[in-house]
Amino acid sequence: MCGITGIINLNSDLSINPDYISKMTNAIFHRGPDYGDIYKSNKIHFGHRRLSIIDLSNNANQPIFSDDKKYVMVYNGEVYNYKEFIPELIKDGVRLKSESDTEVLLYLLIKYKEKILDKLVGMFALAFLNRETNEVLLIRDRTGVKPLYYTIQNGFFYFSSEKKSFFAINLQKEIEEKNFNEWVLFRYITGENTIFKNIFKILPGYLMKISGNGEIKTYQWWNLINKVKEKKKIEKPYEWFKETFYKSLKYRMVSDVPVGILLSGGLDSSCISQGLHDLNYNNIDTFNVSFKDVDLNESHLAKGLSDKLNFKFHSLFVEDDLLNKNIELSCFANDEPLIHQNDVQLTAISFYAKNYVKVLLSGEGSDEVLGGYFRYNTLKHLKFLKFFSPVLNLFTKNSNNIRFKKLTDYLKLKKDFDFINFNSNNISKDDFAKLGLNEFDYNSEFRKKIFNEAKSLYPGNILRQMLYFDQHTYLYTLNERNDKSTMIASIECREPFLYCEILEGSAVLPDKYLFKGKKNKHILLNTIGKKLPKEIRNFKKLGFAVNWYRYILNDKYLFERWNNLEKSEIFKIGVLKKLDVKKLIKLSEENKLYRIYLIQLFFLDYWYENYFLNFNNLLNKYTPKEVNYP
Repeated sequence: MCGITGIINLNSDLSINPDYISKMTNAIFHRGPDYGDIYKSNKIHFGHRRLSIIDLSNNANQPIFSDDKKYVMVYNGEVYNYKEFIPELIKDGVRLKSESDTEVLLYLLIKYKEKILDKLVGMFALAFLNRETNEVLLIRDRTGVKPLYYTIQNGFFYFSSEKKSFFAINLQKEIEEKNFNEWVLFRYITGENTIFKNIFKILPGYLMKISGNGEIKTYQWWNLINKVKEKKKIEKPYEWFKETFYKSLKYRMVSDVPVGILLSGGLDSSCISQGLHDLNYNNIDTFNVSFKDVDLNESHLAKGLSDKLNFKFHSLFVEDDLLNKNIELSCFANDEPLIHQNDVQLTAISFYAKNYVKVLLSGEGSDEVLGGYFRYNTLKHLKFLKFFSPVLNLFTKNSNNIRFKKLTDYLKLKKDFDFINFNSNNISKDDFAKLGLNEFDYNSEFRKKIFNEAKSLYPGNILRQMLYFDQHTYLYTLNERNDKSTMIASIECREPFLYCEILEGSAVLPDKYLFKGKKNKHILLNTIGKKLPKEIRNFKKLGFAVNWYRYILNDKYLFERWNNLEKSEIFKIGVLKKLDVKKLIKLSEENKLYRIYLIQLFFLDYWYENYFLNFNNLLNKYTPKEVNYP
């Protein structure tokens, strides 16, 4: 929906630089090109960029003030069920000036403070100020669909929807080596940490309270463990899921602008499309990234379903110049090294979709909530596989099958924590050791904390522990990727599978409703999925895979960078100082898993040179030169 920024004087004798809030807000202009404004007091500055989705009038502009001017708020996101609270507010004597969720949320926070959060259905990151006490609440939604970052430097607290706001005013930009090492090992960073020193996230489901005297306290307002303990048994799981999924779709269609679907042709986005058709939504545009690689292409499935549902299908090949342009743009959008290797394609399709819609629905979150990853099958059969691991080892010695090698390396792990922690890794501990990386000095505290929570909630059930772990680590990175890759194109992305009722309800379902069958996600396949064509139900899961190796080999600029990767400055940072780069390059020519890892480092190098070392060039290229705020 929007982008928010802010500066709070905690205890500094200095005044807030009057130009900073404008520069911070301008750096995220793409998040809200429809309107922008700032609020300033002696101790607190807020900034806002608006992407108009609900109530397109000026009455819904931000920063928004209460009638008595005692409260002010900047807010990014949507509260889909806001209309359900309007009768109560009117009864209280509130005179609403708009038809927006923003104004409703403001008055709910005035009345209930953080106690209202559990009743909200939506995605949000916000700052709420009591001007009489100078107390500020910073709040983030349950699963981190909307981002919120902060840094404390020289007595000032800075926050923003994107980290680039901090660098736009020349705040510290330095890599934190322990966090960098975690990225090198797992390709993503967990908890509050980012790749940058002294820049943090407010965790999903948390709020931060900053008092008028600068005291900072953090609270968890949403906790899945508590929700599971409170949840009653679901008597009719199939009926419950179908009804709840439809309810989620209805909420996510709340909009005063056109809504489209990111339709890969896979199960999740196809179920969203089928669900909207079942609910009689018409004139829906679907958007698909097509690939020339037949093995990776699902566009024929997406087109077939769109035609069947009478939706308008759009497809885009992201190749050549369009590919190169969007690599750089994706680096600027994400602020950190590209993790998922389809960030570029998501950015490109978002810019394409911008010509037709302002909101896109995504199937993100389904795998983490309903147990859809293929890698979960190893844990499903872990006891069996460990028993037969000696036989597998013998077979692997005489086979070039990469999957068998990956499996046998994985089965060498001893602890449940390691089985969960390394479940998504392509490169094993043994592989890293071959490359000279025997030990990793990284921040593992958050990973261990989440694992211990998972064990307490699902004792003895490593599959459910894995799901809980992914929901509180990997899913956060996907949500951030979705937000940044779409908002750079001024497109809002919504995720129906992350409806709180689906997340909390699926957490109490017996395993058979999630992990049954080869594809798992049993309850989805046997409700909404039943209506899908067989070719979609039976199609091999691809997971938006991209053949980057082909792109690199066939592009002159990318190929040159690939050949010079060994000389990159990234090998002077953290644990990569010890990496045997030459050996990795040689192994990558023979083994696809090493090649995938080398591509990960290729994107790290690209980000380091183009973003980290030359941030101002990208800022000047992708943001307006000057924006005047009222």
